[in-house]
Amino acid sequence: MNGSFTYQAYDKDRFVRNIQVGEENPMFTPLNRISDYLVKSVLQSEDPSFMLHRGFLPEAFRESIVKNYKERRFARGGSTISMQLVKNVFLPR
Repeated sequence: MNGSFTYQAYDKDRFVRNIQVGEENPMFTPLNRISDYLVKSVLQSEDPSFMLHRGFLPEAFRESIVKNYKERRFARGGSTISMQLVKNVFLPR
């Protein structure tokens, strides 16, 4: 992070609340004070092959399309951590 910011939390299109992200928030914990085990656990559960792929997993994406089509809803995501980062940083809500 380059600095603090305010995150606007939404539930679908309904604004829920502002969340202050950064040292001003008394609940904030810098990354260097979080256990390496927790960081690696989250990474493993979100994107197990993060260190092996180049930001995109075509097979996971295909599997998600098939499952979502069969269930006629968004039942499974196919994005990697890299794709989520790009979506959250560069695309509007």
